[in-house]
Amino acid sequence: MHAGLPWNGFVEDDFKVFAERAIELYKDEVRWNQSQKNGVQIINQLYNKEKIGEQFINRLGSLQKNIEAHRTRNFIGNLIQHQTLQSTKYMSKWIESKNS
Repeated sequence: MHAGLPWNGFVEDDFKVFAERAIELYKDEVRWNQSQKNGVQIINQLYNKEKIGEQFINRLGSLQKNIEAHRTRNFIGNLIQHQTLQSTKYMSKWIESKNS
């Protein structure tokens, strides 16, 4: 995610250590400002809109043209849609039973 550029924060597995590091970063103005600069540098070098913008727009256009095929191949999306419809179906049945 940062391609060897100076990182702009901390990565910790322990929640307590993560919180302590966040407080440390917040309290140290020099470190905070440097971390901000590092983050901007990462964004500008790796995610520059001039570099990836056209590719991103082309991908979106392709998805729009083939949305049905994309949705058919999207297993997780289909699963979520199915579960949403099922929950609505059973909620309707519950309300119907409750009202009778």
